[in-house]
Amino acid sequence: MDCTNAANRRLSGYKEGTLMDRTRTSVTIRLQKKLKELMDFQELRQRMMVEYKETVGCRYFTVTGKYPEEEVIDEIISSGAGTGGEELLQRVVQEQ
Repeated sequence: MDCTNAANRRLSGYKEGTLMDRTRTSVTIRLQKKLKELMDFQELRQRMMVEYKETVGCRYFTVTGKYPEEEVIDEIISSGAGTGGEELLQRVVQEQ
């Protein structure tokens, strides 16, 4: 975006300091900030998911004594409807 802004300033009506240049620069800065915020949020979401999978894996190991595979953890999470697979883990405990 910065390169495009610099190239755009070479045009006669868009020289540095004109209304169009200031507007374009302002919009560019806002878009860069929004993009950074979005990327930071995605990174945070990714870290939370990794930690949550580790927690579910530890719970599974505590109940069964076996380390779960990635697919098992994903199934527990998806079937648990956000509760960490409590129902599934309770069924495993009852079966043991």
